[in-house]
Amino acid sequence: MKKIILSAALIVAGFTCSFAASVEDMAKDALINGGSYEVMGTFGAYDFEPKGDNDKFDWAFTMNGKSYQLRGNQPSDTDVFGWKPVDIVAPTPAWYMFQVDVDGDGTMGKFDWVLLGASSNYATKLKGVADNGSFDYTGKLDVDYKV
Repeated sequence: MKKIILSAALIVAGFTCSFAASVEDMAKDALINGGSYEVMGTFGAYDFEPKGDNDKFDWAFTMNGKSYQLRGNQPSDTDVFGWKPVDIVAPTPAWYMFQVDVDGDGTMGKFDWVLLGASSNYATKLKGVADNGSFDYTGKLDVDYKV
C-alpha cells in the first residue's frame, strides 16, 4: 500500500482574525497534523457506456484490486456516489484518495475524502454535492506531499 507524507507548502505571516476556519484551512491543518496516510484507492477517468459521450461521471474508483463506476447505480442517501462494481482494467490514476476526519468528530463520512494529484502537486478535499449534481471540492490545499 502506498503511503502519503504531507507538509506545509509555505507559511505566510498574516493577521489573526476571529472568523471561523474555512474548510480549506481545517483540511490543511488536519492533513499536516496527521503526518502520513495510506492511499485507500485511486480515481481515474474511464469512458463507460455510452462511449465518447464525455460524461462528467466517467470515472472509476479502484481499491484493493476492485474497480467501481462512479454513478453506475442511482445515487441514494446511503450511497451518494452510486458505486457499481465493474470488471475493467483499472485506469491510470489521476488522483490518489484517502479519508481524513477534517471536522474532528471521530467519524469518516462520505465527504471526508482528500484527493491528491497523481501527476501534479494538487491537493483538494471533497466538500459535497453541488446544486447541479456534480461534486463540490475545495480549492487547492496549501500542502506539499510525496506518495
